[in-house]
Amino acid sequence: LNSQVLGVFCNKTAAAAAGVDIYAIETLDDFTQACQTIIDAGLVPMVNHNSAGDLTHVAGVFTTYDDALSCDREAQLNGTWDWESFMAELEYFSNLIDMGAYWEDRTTMDSTADIERIASGKSVFYFGNSTNYCTSCEELNPDNEYAVIPFPAAKEGGSRYICGGEGYACGIWKDTQNMEACRAWL
Repeated sequence: LNSQVLGVFCNKTAAAAAGVDIYAIETLDDFTQACQTIIDAGLVPMVNHNSAGDLTHVAGVFTTYDDALSCDREAQLNGTWDWESFMAELEYFSNLIDMGAYWEDRTTMDSTADIERIASGKSVFYFGNSTNYCTSCEELNPDNEYAVIPFPAAKEGGSRYICGGEGYACGIWKDTQNMEACRAWL
């Protein structure tokens, strides 16, 4: 069972008002262009992770999937991984910052601010958040429609992906005295 599904969280209503079809975003280039379109509409496209720890938490998303910007899962598995392989991702996000895709107060904003900015339609994307985020946004602004789209592929023709995490397993002990109740629960 997965309790966490990570992708690109979107305020679909705000994106459409700015002229962006979130379902047309296939690649990182498409994503960058969508951010520029949103900037041109007078919005700040992205809210961000509230700490370096949050960004590191989703770093595996950008380095372990086929067609990720720096797919190096073998190095992670065999212990030869080096932070240098993560530079492509950092450069991508740095370029988004330089183009104005993030808020000026990105280093001090808290999770309340990012939820409020997405829910109000002042921002459109949270790169690397889950479906759980929808509940908070819907509570603040139920008039907007929210969605989670896959992470864009690094290049044309590449695979997009959704990350599953925070998983856990459930089973039934072979000698249980309550087999039917266990099966009903599962």
